[in-house]
Formats: sequence, structure tokens, C-alpha cells
Amino acid sequence: MQISWNWLKTLVDIEDYLPQYVFNKLILAGFEIENIEKYIIADKEDITFNLVATVNRPDMFNMIGIAREIGIILNRKVYNLATNNLDINFSQNITLIDDENIANCYIGTFIENLSLISTPTWITNRLIVSNIPIYNNIYDILNYVTLEYGQTFLVIDFDILLETIHYPNQLKYQIKPSNNNEIFTHFNHENSNLLPLSNQNVVVTVNDYPISIAGIINNNLLNISSSTKRIYIETSIFNPKIIAQSSKSLKIETDISIRQIRGLNITQLETAHQRLLDLIHTLKIGTIASCFISKKEKIIEPIVTLDYNFIHKILGPTSESILSYSNITDLLIKIGCKVQVESNNFLISIPSYRANDLTTDIDIIEEIARLNGVNQFIDILPKLNASSISLNREFFMRKIQGYCKTILGLTEIITFSLVKSDPIKLKNPINTECSSLRSSILLGVLKTCQHNITQDNHMLECFEIGNVFNPHTYNQELLLAGVLGNKYQRYDWHNVKSYLTWYEIKGTFSSFFQHLHLNIKWIDFSINKNNAYYLLMHPKRSAQLIYEGQTIGYIGKIHPKISRFYSLPKEIYIFELKLDLLYKYYLEAKNYPDTFIEYSNYPSIAKDITMIVPIQLKFENIVDTIYEKSSNSIDKIELMNEYISSELPEQYHSISIRLYYRSNNKTLQISEIESIQSNIKLYLRDTYNIIFKELISIDN
Repeated sequence: MQISWNWLKTLVDIEDYLPQYVFNKLILAGFEIENIEKYIIADKEDITFNLVATVNRPDMFNMIGIAREIGIILNRKVYNLATNNLDINFSQNITLIDDENIANCYIGTFIENLSLISTPTWITNRLIVSNIPIYNNIYDILNYVTLEYGQTFLVIDFDILLETIHYPNQLKYQIKPSNNNEIFTHFNHENSNLLPLSNQNVVVTVNDYPISIAGIINNNLLNISSSTKRIYIETSIFNPKIIAQSSKSLKIETDISIRQIRGLNITQLETAHQRLLDLIHTLKIGTIASCFISKKEKIIEPIVTLDYNFIHKILGPTSESILSYSNITDLLIKIGCKVQVESNNFLISIPSYRANDLTTDIDIIEEIARLNGVNQFIDILPKLNASSISLNREFFMRKIQGYCKTILGLTEIITFSLVKSDPIKLKNPINTECSSLRSSILLGVLKTCQHNITQDNHMLECFEIGNVFNPHTYNQELLLAGVLGNKYQRYDWHNVKSYLTWYEIKGTFSSFFQHLHLNIKWIDFSINKNNAYYLLMHPKRSAQLIYEGQTIGYIGKIHPKISRFYSLPKEIYIFELKLDLLYKYYLEAKNYPDTFIEYSNYPSIAKDITMIVPIQLKFENIVDTIYEKSSNSIDKIELMNEYISSELPEQYHSISIRLYYRSNNKTLQISEIESIQSNIKLYLRDTYNIIFKELISIDN
């Protein structure tokens, strides 16, 4: 809304304030100030600005509301507009039929002897500065009062209406849903558009002839002209939801519909109507013949209960005077509330013009903070014991979620905890599909992946954290389950793309556990057909995860039968971990401080080794042996690739590893590295029967 500074000064006592100071105060109170411009109009300088308020503050879309807000913020007097007490004839013979309770309040006003003379300069100047076009004195005054109070008006030529409905003896005013396919004439961009209406639209009719689409536009055929002598003015407040539905179905948005949808105030409607009639009378635009009014029973102002201690709890520490009983009471009275204090509670009656945004105790507390100024409150977070946070269970779960997304590269999903068939049955299930408590998350994850593929989407790599129910102990357990490994990997342009191998999966999870300070042992899967994981995972590509003698989970390639049953790729890997145990061991591991190792300033040298290794030999044993025999010269070991072929000895496979040599106190020479690497190869050959081709040629 474009606001004139000079106009604003006539409504609130801010004569001795600079505009920028007031703008800063409004910004601090939660409003946006845009498009500050200088105007010269009628040889007088003015400043205009746009004030942007939130949609739940309809009282800020008119000059009276803005002046009232500035008066509260600056503690300045707001002037009352002087009006004459007119003797208005409220007709008892006219009734409004509103069976659907669409109108909260409706006033119809009849003006006779209309004189369309020029509009006073003081009104046109304010309209021009507010970017409102100038038409004639009646339209200009309607627009002016709308800017002042926010109340909307519609006006029609009453003589044309009577002529159209053939001068009946009695007029029947009605607000009702439109008939389907009823045609309404709308004036738009200097053209008449015929709008087909539906029962989603509401019309105001006189003897069943529509004079307006309620709260949106009037009938173009009834527009006033220079020859108009009698007019009918509609001043109304309709149900915002009904107007919003009607406006959306017609795809028409007007200033009237926007204000109706945001919400208007019945008390302010009557004041705005009185102001309009006073201007018509004072400016001698016409004679006020009569009015009729229809409104619902008086709306009871809502009451909100606010605990004084709760205010301090939410807003935190500040000076006692700001949040004293008297200061809070004074602030609430300033915004129009009625306040009673009982014990530690405030009983607050909300004024009608703030009923949209002050509905709960939190809203009131926010208003107290806003009006005091948010800069009055301490914004420094209290110091907390960092160690207590890191050991918090919720913090641990957030860590697990983060590691699953960043280290494992998975997407989080949530599945239903009630399943079709599981050992723990419900006595009163919702339906047969939800008749049991789940004992595993993994099956739900697999079904989600299956559903994703059947919907022609890509294979989903995902995880879920959720509770399951142990059928033996009837206890609830927290598990982490997921699926991964379906993506192609390419490490350089010389190699073709390939799926993740078992070693790469193991390396990824090893990194996952290292971040939790846990040294997990990977052992062969126990061949136990009663174990559910034995049926889900490939017997030759799976592992049981052990920490301090306890099984914390299982990881393995999906069993071929399961992949066919769920129509899933056979290359994927599945896992399920016990988070309760992981959390327990994580707490124990965090009792030991992290060890920081000094970074070497000397360069590293990479050397590759290719070896033919017995399949049954664990890679972990090879790595441990290399570190042991390297005399602390090896910084890192990477597995490069694995090769299986019929040309290799039976029960052997070929692997390539890369060793990174680095010393902390010197640059290693090639001769030193060759000597260390030769000793490592000889020891591996003699200890584990590992075959090195270069050693065979040397022996020969």
C-alpha cells in the first residue's frame, strides 16, 4: 500500500519526527518499507512509501490502522476524524435474505439528487500520491474512504436497476449462490466481458437480478454515468472463505476481493460508512435518502489466557521493567485489548481488528516482544556443556542420519510400522494389511524399492531408522536398515563403469564406523537357516558385524531369490544395524579422548602391489601385516581392484593394492622403499602362501 507522509501526519502526532526514524521503528516492529519516493504535488513536497505487512494483519492495509500502529510504537497520540452526527433514516421495510449466512454485515444506502461535480483538491492529491486514478466525485470519495478505513464499497445506478427490473412495487434484496451458467457482465480493460457463473459464485440480487458478484465486482450494466441521479451503495463484509472460493473459480482478483479475503472489521465498517455519508453530505454530492442494515449477532471478543511466567520462559532474560506486570498491561491496552490480572495470569480480551493474528498466548508474547523492540532482548544462547550434548541420544541419532546421507549416500524414507503378517498380532487391527507389529525394517525398505521400480522410477538407494518389536522378548528395539550399491562407479577414464564390489561396500561401512569411533569386526555369516538374515543375504557375500562379542548387525549382498521375488537388481547390498547397541558402544568409545597425529611435511610416494591371494584369507589380515612390517613408513593402504579368473590357481583371486609411503622426519629414498616393500612381499608369501609373480621369476 502506497502511503503519503503528509496524509499520515494528519492522523497521528508525528510532526516532530523525521520519516527515516519512523521507517526504522516500523522495520524493527516487523514491517517492510519499500519504494521511498519524493513527490511534488500542488507545490508541496511529500514523501511516499510502501508498507508491506503480513497477510494476517488486515488492519495494516488502511491509513487508520497504520496511524494506530505508529501511535503505539512511538507512544504518540492518534487523532480522531471529526464527523457530523447525521440523522439517517434506517428503513424497516427492506429486509435482506441471506439464508446461507454469507454476509457478516451488509448496509445498503440510497443516495438521491446526485451531483457529479469536481472532487476537492485535498482528496485528489491524496489519491494521486497513493496511485489511485481519478474518476468522479462519488468514485473518488469511495476510494478515499477505502484507503482511510480499508472498508470496500460497490456503487450502482439505481435508476438503471429499476428500469431493468421494470419498476416493481416491492424490492427483494438477496445474497445467494449463483445458478449454473448464469451470465454476468463484467467491465474489464474498457471491454464488457460475459462471465458464466457457477454455484461456487455468490451474487447479490434485487428481485433475482444480479447487481454484483458478492465481494468481487459490480454489474457493468449498472455503472453510474454523468446523467445518474440516484445511486445505491453497498457496504459489506462477506465470509472470506466463500469470497476466496468464488474469486479463484472466476480467476478474477480485484482490490475489493483482496480486502474481503484478508478480512474486514465490523466495528470499522460502521465507522467507515458513517465517514462516507458525512463526506457525501458535507461536500453536497447528494441527499441521503435511507439505509438498511443486516448483520449477525454481536461478535464476542475472544479471550486469551497468558501465564506471566511463560512470558519470561519464552522471551528469556531482559530488564525487569520491560516485562513487568504494569508494562505488559499498558502495552496490551495500547493495542486495544482489555486486560484483567488474576494471580499470575493475564485474561486478555482481543479487539476485533486484531482477531486474525492474536489468537493464542504465543501470539500475545510475540506482540509484546515486537512492541518493546526485539533489540531489547538478549540474543546470546546460554552456554551449555558440550560433552553433555555430544552424548545425547537425539544428537547421536542426528549423527547417524547425517552419516547415512553423506558417507553412504542414501536417501531417508519412512515406512509404516504395522504390517500384514508378523509374529506379534494386533487384537483390533485397522485392516488385514495392518494386522501385525513389524519385527524388521528391512522388508519394508525392500518393498519401497520395489514400488519405486514398478512406478518406472530408478532404483532407490535408501535407509530408514525406526522401531521394531522383538517377538521373543516383546521389547521395542531401534534399528537402522537400508539398501545401496546399485549405482555404477568409474574411478578414472581408463576403466569401464562397474557396480560396487564387496570390498568397496566394506570400505564404505568401515569409514561409517570409524566416524563413530568403533572398531567393528567382520566375521563370516553364521550358517543358520533359522536366522532371517540368512534367507535375505547371499551366503558368500555377507558378514556379521561384531563389537566386543555382541552382534550389532548384518551386511550382505541381496540373495538371488529375494532379488527375483521383489524384482530388484541382483547387484544391490542390504544391511540392518541395531542402533541401541551402537549408541551404547558409542558412549563408551567417546570416553576416550581423540588422538591427534602430527601431519608430515614430507611428500608421500605411492607404490602398487599385485598379489594372488587365497580366497579364504581376510584382507584385514593382509593390511595388519603390512602395517606391522613397514617400520611405520606406510601412511595409507588402498584396495585398487580384484580379479577372478579360471587362469588363476583354484581358490585364489588376484588383488591390487596401493601403498602410500611417508616419513615424519625425512624424504624417503626409492632404495629404502624398495627394501621395505621386498621384505613385506617375502613375509606375506611365507606366512599366507600369497603368490607374487616377480618373486617367482626371481626364485627361478
